[in-house]
Amino acid sequence: MRTLRTIFCAILIALLGGAGIAFAQTCTTDESCTETGLFTNVAPEAMIVLDMSGSMKWNPPGDVFHCPNGLSTCYYDATKGSCWTIMNNPAFYNDYKTSYSPPYTQQCGNAVLKRYSNETCSGPFYMTSIEAPGYSTDCARYLIARQVIRNLLDDNRDGKIFTDDDTSLNIRMGFAKFQGAYYEEWKPIGTSYRNIYCGAPFGSLTYCTTPTSYNIADYKCILRSMMTDSSVAGATPLALALESVKTKMDTLKAADTYKNCRQRFVILLSDGADTMYCGAAVNDTDRTQYKRRRASVARAKALADAGYKLFVVGFGANMPDIEKNTLNWMAYYGGTDNPLVTNSGDKTALDVSAFEADPCAVSATTGTCDDSSTQCFAVSNDPGNTPLNGYAFIAGNATELEAGLREALNYIREANYSFSQSSVASSRLTDENFLYEVSFQPVNNDPMWLGHLRKYQILNDGTVGSALWDAGQLLQARDPATRTIKTYKGGALVDFTTANITYTDLGVENDTRRNEVVGYIRGESAYNKDNWKLGDVFRANPVTVGTPSYYYKDTNDTANAFAAHRTNHPRSSLNGRRIVLGGANDGQLHAFKTSDGSEAWSFIPPSVIPKLRQIAHSSHPAGMPHVYFVDGPISVADVWLGTGTGTTKSASDWKTLLVFGLGRGADPNLWSSSSDCLSDFSLVYDATRPHYCGVYALDITDTLNPVYKWRITPTGAQAPYLGDPYSKMSIGRVKVGGNEKWVGFMGGGHNWAACNPYDGVGTDCDKRGKGFFVIDLADGSVLWSYTRADNPTYLNYAMPGAPAAVDTDLDGFVDTVYIGDLKGQIWRFRFPTGNTADWTGSRLFQPSGLTSGIGPVFAAPTVAKDATGNIWVYWGTGDKTEPIVVGTTVERFFAVKDSDMASVWTGANLDDVTAGTYTDNATKHGWYFNLAGAGEKVLGEAVVFGGQVYFTTYTPGGAAVSDPCNAAGAAKIYGVSYITGAGSLTGNARSVTLGVGIPTAPTLSLNPYSPTPDLYVTISGGSGTGATTIKAPVTPGGTGNRTNILYWRDRRLQ
Repeated sequence: MRTLRTIFCAILIALLGGAGIAFAQTCTTDESCTETGLFTNVAPEAMIVLDMSGSMKWNPPGDVFHCPNGLSTCYYDATKGSCWTIMNNPAFYNDYKTSYSPPYTQQCGNAVLKRYSNETCSGPFYMTSIEAPGYSTDCARYLIARQVIRNLLDDNRDGKIFTDDDTSLNIRMGFAKFQGAYYEEWKPIGTSYRNIYCGAPFGSLTYCTTPTSYNIADYKCILRSMMTDSSVAGATPLALALESVKTKMDTLKAADTYKNCRQRFVILLSDGADTMYCGAAVNDTDRTQYKRRRASVARAKALADAGYKLFVVGFGANMPDIEKNTLNWMAYYGGTDNPLVTNSGDKTALDVSAFEADPCAVSATTGTCDDSSTQCFAVSNDPGNTPLNGYAFIAGNATELEAGLREALNYIREANYSFSQSSVASSRLTDENFLYEVSFQPVNNDPMWLGHLRKYQILNDGTVGSALWDAGQLLQARDPATRTIKTYKGGALVDFTTANITYTDLGVENDTRRNEVVGYIRGESAYNKDNWKLGDVFRANPVTVGTPSYYYKDTNDTANAFAAHRTNHPRSSLNGRRIVLGGANDGQLHAFKTSDGSEAWSFIPPSVIPKLRQIAHSSHPAGMPHVYFVDGPISVADVWLGTGTGTTKSASDWKTLLVFGLGRGADPNLWSSSSDCLSDFSLVYDATRPHYCGVYALDITDTLNPVYKWRITPTGAQAPYLGDPYSKMSIGRVKVGGNEKWVGFMGGGHNWAACNPYDGVGTDCDKRGKGFFVIDLADGSVLWSYTRADNPTYLNYAMPGAPAAVDTDLDGFVDTVYIGDLKGQIWRFRFPTGNTADWTGSRLFQPSGLTSGIGPVFAAPTVAKDATGNIWVYWGTGDKTEPIVVGTTVERFFAVKDSDMASVWTGANLDDVTAGTYTDNATKHGWYFNLAGAGEKVLGEAVVFGGQVYFTTYTPGGAAVSDPCNAAGAAKIYGVSYITGAGSLTGNARSVTLGVGIPTAPTLSLNPYSPTPDLYVTISGGSGTGATTIKAPVTPGGTGNRTNILYWRDRRLQ
């Protein structure tokens, strides 16, 4: 049986180097657009509804004293010993009175027995805390639930519950309880986690730390309300609780601006059956219990029908089948599923429509129906004797409880609309004049969204022609037995088949469920009832990989080994070796041949293997939410992995390297104790889980036969600063001690929690994402890092975006990198050609001096050089995670001149050109302008070409529309002078509207039939779920006007 801890967890998880380095990170190749994951998202909401009836005082197996003959009250001679002693001696047990009558003064009815066990409360159990060493933990069910909830609310696992946990978990939560005849909402949805748990920040508390420290004045916080046995009493009004929470959520939803796109959930934790609805029952042997079972299922269905999914967690090691069946039917009709357990039972066997209008109606019964037995059932449609399994989470100890609840929370996090992006080469040839576009179709109540990757012909005038093939449709028709699906296990690539994958690898209970999961992923018709094999490509940008660049010459190598590498590896559609890559939320990174759209191979990262059970299902609706898997950025480059100075290279040391992150798909399996990243995971680093499972590298020099290379391996000091792997790796070469070294530059990743000084000095905080890393591409080790440990004063925010790597002195080696953070700051890192000890980090820009707040920087900065040799850095601000929310900040587009590579500039050092233009001068170091639309924001990087800067924005529908969730908003493209900020579009306008929807960053591509490049933008349709790629109505300067771009783009970056 899975542990209760696992169950709770599951519920929560339920929304450039060398000659040719570009100064302009300008979306000029298929892969250069890191804006791949714009999506419509608002934080989901969840109400935790906890059973506080008297049986929650019992231990997990339910060891309790039952009076003889079904009595509820029985008195014993106190001189005979404890109730435990009496129960185990037949002579004592049968010597009792039904009322108080000295010396019969000891009332043993329902007395709690044997509450003490080990820390996981998995047994055996003892009457006292001193009977057995190591078995001193009080394992009352309510105390286990209290600790598990604490573990979940401490999302970053730093031992405190504070505001950084709210931002990290990003689920608006509330807390309610039910017992006796009442349901009470004690903490409404939206209450801070620390206030829910211990009553902070009121009283003397600012955060929750010790298990017993709470605000004495707050009797409604979890810690105080669940402190002693006296608060745990009464019957179980389960159906009333569901009915009441629906009423509360209806009211909350009606007042919510984002009612139509915010997902809402209820997490129910109970150890028993309803005993109060339809008139109170005497006990669980009441002959009318079938009414209360029906009512519980009907009220669960009413929640789901209203749009509130119900996760059901049953707690009790010896829970009878009657209660298990009922809880499973509640979960099934509540719209959820337990992926940890195989589904079984006939889902058509219970007709809820027969009783949902009046579950308390009298029905004919069968069995022992004299109020003495639980075996009394309705003749038909009784959930208690209608077998069903695999939908509710049934936990028998603390570990199982936390597992189930965490599974539910993980599901709740997955709740978004989305859109897609195209891939088009920066310099098209007449024989490779195509565009590759990904899109998908969301499917309600189904974890598998239907993915598409289409190839389009680009016409001579640059417009987009008709689709030539759809890889999704082609894969649908593919025989699963002929597919090449690989994963990494035991130190090698292996086929993803039942011969190599065990049920333990998948985290399921047996080989039967293993076969179902593997068969579903492979697309076998017996298991994949969707009859679709390609999942949605959400944030993992499509990447085409062709012949190594004809335009690249390695000026550091007298042997010109790169030319031999290029000759040795021709990749074209004609020879079948040109491929297009896409990470999908079916658990796979796919490689398709550009020639015909057939799948060449796919790779399943080992850390997502235990999550695959969350997508494998046999029927629709599945009651399972959309889940993320391979959902991060992809980088591909030809790199030299030899050693030494690099002046006389060997062609065999040149490799085509694919590096990809899992993005949101890494959650919650980001860190592992397994070097294979196959088991024992955590979202947060600790010394027992030192293996980072968020970024992987494959050698695809032979594009049809990938070779596993590495995953990132930080040191223990560096590891805490790695967050969710959102940052796209920028690849280039540096000099270290006179030797050439090929590296990847990346931010620490995403994590909303800022380092708030709640310990008085700000040193104790959630470190995830707050760092910058240089990765050795030979083995994945961290060559150098700059983290909050190096700058605790200013590095308080994560760096989720891609960096811009620049060779400012034109010696063929990267010497400067720029990257933004969630505070709106831009960081500058310098790499002089000495040793790593000489490398430095500092800020280029911090947003003080502006008249209003500023948003985060998610996209890569863009870098260019002006005619006098000054470096200019361009970027825009905007919250990429909630684009439809208008917010209160004013978003801006910036251009900052980094004239001395050392100073920190502020808003006061820049000209506000919102209503004017900039004239270069010694007192101001650049310019910015405010975006005019309410909530208008920049969500992708800019393009610099021909003396102009191009970028896109999105303006949400806002408060003026009746439904901002379905009002797609407006997409615009801007074109301004890279020095003055003056408008450069028709009529000197700065912007032009592209249409309705969310735009990607612009992609600039040289037309083989014209000296004028084309700009392409993919725009989401309607409410952000469709996609159309268009040629923007903008005419960039011709290819002869590139004075501001001394180097175009490193053409080895495929």
